[in-house]
Amino acid sequence: MSGDWAWDQATKIAEDPKTHGAMFVPVILSTDKTTVSVATGQNEYYPVYASIGNVHNNVRRAHRNAVVIIGFLNIPKASKECEKDLEFLKFRWQLVHTSLAAMLETLKPGTEVPEIVRCPDGHFRKVIFGLGPYIADYPEQALVACVVQGWCTAEPPDLDSGGDPRWREHTEAIIEQLETGEAWDSYGIVNDVLQFRVQTLPQPIPSMVSLPPELSHPYTLPLPPTIEHLPPA
Repeated sequence: MSGDWAWDQATKIAEDPKTHGAMFVPVILSTDKTTVSVATGQNEYYPVYASIGNVHNNVRRAHRNAVVIIGFLNIPKASKECEKDLEFLKFRWQLVHTSLAAMLETLKPGTEVPEIVRCPDGHFRKVIFGLGPYIADYPEQALVACVVQGWCTAEPPDLDSGGDPRWREHTEAIIEQLETGEAWDSYGIVNDVLQFRVQTLPQPIPSMVSLPPELSHPYTLPLPPTIEHLPPA
């Protein structure tokens, strides 16, 4: 998350009479698949971690409760015959996004109307919450960005070649005008899954992979630059 992006969000908040004077609190989400083998039939889960962008990394590393687990994403399994079935895959994708949206449901009012919170310095301030970067390994990046596995979450070409970054208007046009199969095969976009950010934010966005920082939703940021794909040298 860049300082320029955070500054831009603060500027937009200041320009809105309903939110003027509020502090911006970006919520950083992260998932990492783990194996659970005790007393469970489902062995794979995704713990969902949350933090905020208003604290330094040394605070997070010092175990000062700056990072918390807000839930677990269940990964349903099927028989080998159905494991690769497209309808089952879409069901799993949608389940993940719907689950994330449910976890963030209590955050939604605070993205529109300032809330009063007590800060670590003891003072009470008005804050506006928003979705910041989503930190994840590549498989989780593709999952939350609604991108086909093997395609880059930052660029339209596949992982073995370079290309221009995805941008909002282009992705919106693909979602609106192309059939699901063509969007999948030609651009690596899963356009029939309702993304969790669309379900959480007051002003929905069709796909976060289309939004570089300068074009992102007023209070949200796509996958952070540190995990974007770079073309091979």
